[in-house]
Order: sequence, then C-alpha cells, then structure tokens
Amino acid sequence: MYGLNENQRIAARLREAAERLEELGDNPFRVAAFRRATETIEDWPRSLREIYDRHGPSGLDKLPGVGLAIAGAIAEMLITGRWKRLERLRNPSRAPHGPERVFTYVDEEGVERQCVVVTKDPASRHSGTRAR
Repeated sequence: MYGLNENQRIAARLREAAERLEELGDNPFRVAAFRRATETIEDWPRSLREIYDRHGPSGLDKLPGVGLAIAGAIAEMLITGRWKRLERLRNPSRAPHGPERVFTYVDEEGVERQCVVVTKDPASRHSGTRAR
C-alpha cells in the first residue's frame, strides 16, 4: 500500500468496520465517527503515510473527523498492514470463548486501551471481560 492508493484502502477498511458495527447494533455515534473519518480520508489530498511518518499518530488525529482511536487504527494499518479490530469484526465466532465485542477507550494518561467482552453463552446474562 502506497500513497493516495493506500489512503483508499484504509478508507475502505474503516467503511467496512462502520458497516459491520452497524449490523451488530453498535453505538450509532461510533458508526458515524468511522463514516466521517472514511469521508475525510477518501478525499484527503496527502498520503496518510506521509503524515504519519512526519508527525506520528498526533498528525493523523488532526485530520477532520479523525480522533485518537481512529488515528491509532490508521497507524496500526500503516505499520502492520492489518487492523486487528476489523479482523475480529469479520470473524466474531473465532474468539476463544465465543463471540466478542471490543470497546476502545483512552485512559487518563492518553493511552488507547481496549476492553474485550466475550459472550460465553448466548442465552446467558453474564459475560466475561478481559483488558488489553
């Protein structure tokens, strides 16, 4: 993935995540955030890699509609070529103990964290959690 073509691939992944989250009934504000970021990235005239290489995640965070969590997702895609969250959304039944949902938050020190909620039994009212 290189340059503006890479931007389009990242935008496509964010769009897919928004669609999958919407299908799962996730928070509509989160879905809208992914869609806003997608629109920005699709039309952005500069390479996200160039922005990241010069300014790191904080440079991505300055793009309209891109917050800390989405900037972190973009950085992960630029660095690894993968996005674990999208992979989990594509294969929710492959979780070790059942379907899982991932909640991303920024702690008091500004570090992005994820909390994974694993459903043990669809009929059960209880689920397990593990922090990452």
